[in-house]
Amino acid sequence: MLRSMTIHNSLFSRRTFVVGSIIPLIAGCSSKNTVENAAETRFIAAPTGTPHSDDASPTAAVDSPEPAEPPVSKNPIAKPHPWKDIQYRLAGEGHYVAWTVDDGANPETVRAYAEFAAKTGTRLTFFINASYTSFEQNLDVLLPLVKSGQIQIANHTYNHPNLLNLDDKQVKEEFVRNEEEIMRLFGVSSKPYFRPPYGYYDDRVLKIAAKAGFSRPVLWEGTTGDEGQTTQRVVLKRTKKYMKPQRIMLGHLNYTTIISLLERIKELLDERGLVTVTLRDYYGEASEEELKIVRDAEAEEKKKEEEKKKQKEKEKK
Repeated sequence: MLRSMTIHNSLFSRRTFVVGSIIPLIAGCSSKNTVENAAETRFIAAPTGTPHSDDASPTAAVDSPEPAEPPVSKNPIAKPHPWKDIQYRLAGEGHYVAWTVDDGANPETVRAYAEFAAKTGTRLTFFINASYTSFEQNLDVLLPLVKSGQIQIANHTYNHPNLLNLDDKQVKEEFVRNEEEIMRLFGVSSKPYFRPPYGYYDDRVLKIAAKAGFSRPVLWEGTTGDEGQTTQRVVLKRTKKYMKPQRIMLGHLNYTTIISLLERIKELLDERGLVTVTLRDYYGEASEEELKIVRDAEAEEKKKEEEKKKQKEKEKK
């Protein structure tokens, strides 16, 4: 069957490829804007193979003063903003930035981000693939931050596939399996926020996700430039260029390049007067309308199961 297919070209540009007539995306998801500097874009892939960490150099012990108490990190948003569309940037005007970090291939990088958040009070959103073991390895530092809401865990599918290549059942399974593992690890739900791998989605993917409880797709409008193995110079250049008010920034938990730059990025945030927020801080929880989509889908699925059961019993007779 012909359908419209909206593909997000992963860093800063959006392009629409239409096959046949355009079908409106759920919740008005068809609106698109051209993002600056499209020439710099390239698709983002999850790393393959065994994650590795750079060898740490031993350092001599030195006397140091007592560390200061870590700052208390609180949600700075008094009232959540309404959710209206696929989000590439934070709605409205302000001095906020949503620093989002994807995947999770490298345990050292996962830990570095978590320790950085604990030390500085920076609020982050992790769009994770729970197939990686990095999160379980670092639960000691992650769990308190997740429980407090300082780090939000959102859904990026279990295996990071191109969802356009999967059938309906497989698409749903990617979200559901990831959610189950997130619940096991952290005891919190990732619903309703998700990011489709590579930024690829279409009407079908959005509808399946919404019925599974993931009704809030989040993309981005700027990157730290660490989607692949790169240099600190590139990371710092990209971050300086795109870390601006109301941006949703994209980073990755896959390479160690950014670790030594985290403090410098915090300085940049402070210099620009930017306040970090999680997506849940800014937009809150799912609306009653979104929850109804899930309930209706569950009722429909239950009805189908009952019909199958009756049919089997009938065939036995």
